[in-house]
Amino acid sequence: MNTVYYDSRNLACRMEITLLRRLGRDMAWQDINAPGFDCHPLGIEDNTLRSALHLRDADGSWITGIAAVRTMYRHCRLSWLAALSEWAPLRPGIEAAYSAFARRHARNHPTTQEA
Repeated sequence: MNTVYYDSRNLACRMEITLLRRLGRDMAWQDINAPGFDCHPLGIEDNTLRSALHLRDADGSWITGIAAVRTMYRHCRLSWLAALSEWAPLRPGIEAAYSAFARRHARNHPTTQEA
C-alpha cells in the first residue's frame, strides 16, 4: 500500500488531502505533525520530509514532489488530472509552480527543531 506523508500545517495540503482521502481507498495517509510521529525509523530526516510531498510506494521506494502528487492522483481515481499535468505544454509551468509552492512552504513552516 502507498503511504502519503503530508504536512497538515499547510492549509492547501490539508484541504487537498481531505478530498483525496475520500477517493484513495487503497492509500495510507500520514500527517507528519501528528503526535508521536517519528520520521527517523523511515530513514528520512524531518527537514527532507517537509521539503516536498513524499509518497512511499508498496515496495518502499520514495516518490517526491510533483511526481508524488501525480502518483497520488492516479491512486485516487484522478488519472486524468495526473495526465493533464504531464501534457507537454503545461508540464513546465506546473512543475515550476509546485517547486515554488514547496520552497515557500518550507520557508514558512520550519521543522519542529527549527521552530
